[in-house]
Amino acid sequence: MEGRTSPGYDIPADRLRRKIGNSELSVCLRVLAHRTGEIAHIARASGFDALYVDMEHSAISPHQVAEICSVALAMHFPALVRVPEEASSLATILLDAGAAGIILPHIENAESARKAVAACKFPPLGARSISGAAIHLHYADTPLEQMIDALNRAAFLAVMLESRVALANADAIAQVEGPELLLVGTSDLCIEMGIPGQHGHPAIEEAYRHVAKVCKAHGKAFGIAGIGDRNLIAKYAALGATFVSAGSDHAMLLDAARQRVKVLRDVVAPSSNGTQPGHAAG
Repeated sequence: MEGRTSPGYDIPADRLRRKIGNSELSVCLRVLAHRTGEIAHIARASGFDALYVDMEHSAISPHQVAEICSVALAMHFPALVRVPEEASSLATILLDAGAAGIILPHIENAESARKAVAACKFPPLGARSISGAAIHLHYADTPLEQMIDALNRAAFLAVMLESRVALANADAIAQVEGPELLLVGTSDLCIEMGIPGQHGHPAIEEAYRHVAKVCKAHGKAFGIAGIGDRNLIAKYAALGATFVSAGSDHAMLLDAARQRVKVLRDVVAPSSNGTQPGHAAG
């Protein structure tokens, strides 16, 4: 059978890109606990727009991440990966394995943003090495120039701002070509500012306003991470955020499990005096 060329193939990163470009909010599941591709099916069935496997804060192996990304790719569902700080070689490997994009944490300045681009994008924008036939193109026989263009599109790139230094350099970071999303790491930012857990603090609100301003000035999107309170998410989203890290798989499992246990104990378990709930003794 003759090889096919790539232009007709769906690229999951483009789905995320289109939503962001249309100022629609993309809701992303953070994956910490699941190790198989089944989580991609669960995320899509639950209504998420994307997922990201968090390798910075979990022991999920590159092999397991590759499986999740491969399954998601076959479903045309964006699966991003947050790699550990400065893990440029790992980012390249995971993009080759089918990741729809990379989230780089703890970006402090324009130089660190440029290093991220170098690892994730092909020349002339970056310095990524070509590996040959690409899983993103379903291993189709593709002219090299078309392959490079398609794989650059396939690699969505987000950088995280998580410190006062990063905020001070946000304008310079937003000017770097390559990153499409600046993601505010609220929890780490609060800790670094000496206000742990105070996600609604005026300093954090000002941080979001500043990032929103520089992103608008330089045509970049910005997103929300580390916040669970719906009112705060609404407040910061109103500034123009188009991406939100919606919480982790293990936290959602715990929350649902606790609620289920409570329901069962309330409905099924006998009361201390031997009667069933809802029935008067007598």
